[in-house]
Order: sequence, then structure tokens, then C-alpha cells
Amino acid sequence: MQTVTNLLLDSTLAKAGGWRDINNFVGFSVHGINLEGNVWVELSNDPAIKINGSASILSPAAPTLSAINAPTTTGAVPTWGPTDAYGTFYVKLTYITPWGGETAAGSESHITIPAGEMLAVAPPGSDATGTAVGYNVYIGLTSGSEVLQTGKPWISAGSGIPVGEPWVMINGYQPSNLVPPSTSLAGGPNTGVLAFYLWKSGAGPADGSPASGAAEAGVFTDSNNGGQTIWAPSCLYFNWIRIVKDNSVQSKETKVWLFGANG
Repeated sequence: MQTVTNLLLDSTLAKAGGWRDINNFVGFSVHGINLEGNVWVELSNDPAIKINGSASILSPAAPTLSAINAPTTTGAVPTWGPTDAYGTFYVKLTYITPWGGETAAGSESHITIPAGEMLAVAPPGSDATGTAVGYNVYIGLTSGSEVLQTGKPWISAGSGIPVGEPWVMINGYQPSNLVPPSTSLAGGPNTGVLAFYLWKSGAGPADGSPASGAAEAGVFTDSNNGGQTIWAPSCLYFNWIRIVKDNSVQSKETKVWLFGANG
């Protein structure tokens, strides 16, 4: 048997901690300090909780655009010469998730490309969660008219470009009927079941102390360390656990740890 200690939440870093797999634990407890506002425990037995949950994936930032010299030939790419490759272009990007979902488009950038040069789009890089595996490029001739582009002959419409790889409009502007999603379609909500509050604002002290909130469940609760509680479930089985804090109240660095033993 091996003991495990994990930091489930540091509220200065994120509103919600990451999901922790506890399916092989034979026993565990949760200890939170500097509790304020609403801090709660979410549990899940959904096997896809870390796959289909992407609510935290934000849209890419406005793309960085540049004009680069047009090549005469580039390997298997035909001789350069499309007349619809220069002018003013408006560009937005979306992220693509491993399961095929797509975020809403990010902010727009625009650039004027002179004749004899071509549009290059710098890759957006990884999203903050490291979930996205690709991105799509949408281009329009006027602001807000962006549609999906293919650009490279070996990239089909909708398949996206790998995160980290730049995109170049080799074949000129190619209008399509595919507009970027107006809302995120990246995946389902990354939520489990709200089991109980480690601390609930306005609930009244559970131990008679002058604390401003109270724990709904705990084997130990008091006002030390800015309010703290320990929850130790017994004879309960869960696959996933995470801690979430309502960041409308953020005067303390709330921290919550998982202590357990896996078999």
C-alpha cells in the first residue's frame, strides 16, 4: 500500500482543480485551508470525464499574420501564380480537440498582402490546458466574413493544422461555406456531481466559531488557517474527484489536498 498526497486546488492558479483519478484508492481524505466563499467537492464515475470535458478550453488569441515571399515551386506544390492570393484578408482561428470538437473563433486580425507575396499565419500554440491538438484557419475578404480555408494541398477542409505548425495560403483565397462556430463545440461540460461544500458562504458556523461560513460535511471543521475542514469518506467508491472555488470571493489562497492510500 502506498500513501499519496496531492494538491487538488490552489485558488490563485485556477477556479477549478484538475480531475484526480482515485479509482484504486482504498481510503482517502480531503483537507482544505483558507476557505472562503463557496468551495465544493465534485465527484464523478463517468469514464470519459477527462475526455469529453473541455469547457476550460478558450478560443485562440487573435492570429499573428505576415506576408512572405512567394516561392516559384515548393516541392509538389505547383508554380506560384494565383491572382487571388493578395489583397486585404481578415483571419480568425479556432482550436480543435482530440475528439473532433471545435472552439468558437478567437479575435480577428487583418493584413494587406502585396502582389507576389502570400499570407502566412503563425501557429497559435497550445491552449492553456494543453488539450487542443489542432487549429482551423478562417479567412474573409471583409471583416466578419471569415470561412474555412484549406491552404495546403495535403490538408483537407475541416481536418485542421497540427498545433505548433504554421499555415500558409499557398493556393490563394478559397471561399467555402464553412463558417466558424459562434459558440464553443469543443466538448461537453467538464463537471461532475456536486457532492457537498467544503465551505459555503453564509451557511453559518458549524462549530460555534465566528467564521463566516461552514462545511456541509467533515470530521473536523474549525476557523484555523482561515477556515479549514477535513472530509474523510467511509465505504464510498468514486473514480474521479476535483475541487472548485467560486472566484467571486478571492481574498485568500485557498488550498485543498488529497490524502490517500492506493492498493
